[in-house]
Amino acid sequence: MVREDLFSLLADVVRFHSPSGMELPLARHIATTYLSDWDCTVDAMGNVLAQPETSDGPLGLVNAHLDTHPRHTTPGDAEILARPDTISLSNGDDWVHRPSKPVQIGFDCKIGVALALSLTRRPGLDYKIALTTQEEIGRKGVQYAIKNSPEFFKDTSFVLTLDRHSSEGADIIYSYKGRRMASDMFLTWIEEISRQVGSPMFRRAGSSHRCSDSYDVSWATSAPVVNLSVGIYDEHSQMDRLNLKEAEGTLRVVERCLRDGWNPGIESGVVTEKVGGGEE
Repeated sequence: MVREDLFSLLADVVRFHSPSGMELPLARHIATTYLSDWDCTVDAMGNVLAQPETSDGPLGLVNAHLDTHPRHTTPGDAEILARPDTISLSNGDDWVHRPSKPVQIGFDCKIGVALALSLTRRPGLDYKIALTTQEEIGRKGVQYAIKNSPEFFKDTSFVLTLDRHSSEGADIIYSYKGRRMASDMFLTWIEEISRQVGSPMFRRAGSSHRCSDSYDVSWATSAPVVNLSVGIYDEHSQMDRLNLKEAEGTLRVVERCLRDGWNPGIESGVVTEKVGGGEE
C-alpha cells in the first residue's frame, strides 16, 4: 500500500511539466491538493513553504525542489508528461517504467517532492516542508525563500534534503564546497536509524564545486543539514531512471528521523572547516 501511495503521488507531480522558471502551476496544485490543512504559503518565486497549523518547538524540515533541469526540455515534453500512462509500475519490478522514447521525466527531483508529500499522510507526524524553485539554475528559489522567510528555516531542529542520486549507493551528503553541514554525532544518528529500518545509508562528502539546496539552507540555520539519496539514476538526461525500492528505503529513514526527533541540545554546532572524503 505504501508503494502504491508513493507512486500515485509521483505520477501526479510528474504530469506537470516544470522546468526551471515554470513551476508555479505545480506549486499551486500541491498547496491546494495536499497542503490545504497546513499553514502553507506559495511565495512570489513559487516556493511552497508549509508547516502544521500548531506545533511545539522547532520541527524537522524536509526539502526538495519542484523544477526539472531545463537542459533537455523539448516542445513535446509537456504533452508526453501529461499522459496518465507515461510512468507505470509492474509487480516484482523495483524500477519505475518510463517511455522508451527519450524524454526527461524529471525524477530529479519529483521523487523528492513525492516523498515529502507522502509523509503528510502519516498520522502524528509534525514537520516542515520546503519545496523550492529554480534549483537547477543556481538555487534561486531557496535563496529567495531564505531571504524573505528567514524564521521558517532558522526555527528547525534538523533539515533533510531529498535530492541526491543513488549511483554511488545510499548515502548521506554532509558537506558541499568544503562546508560541513552536520556533525559526526548527527550523521551517526541517521546511520543508526537507517540500519534499524533496514535501509542502510552511509555518510559521504559532497562535491567541492556543485551543491543542492541543502548548502544554502545550512547557512540559514544552526541545525544540522544533510542531503539524502532517493533512488535517482541518470538524472538531467532524457533517459532518467528511478528505483522505487531505494526511494522507499529513504522514506522509512526520513519518517523515523521525524518521529524520533533530534535533540538540538546535544548538537555541537555546524563545523565549517574543509572536509575530506569521497565527492558527490
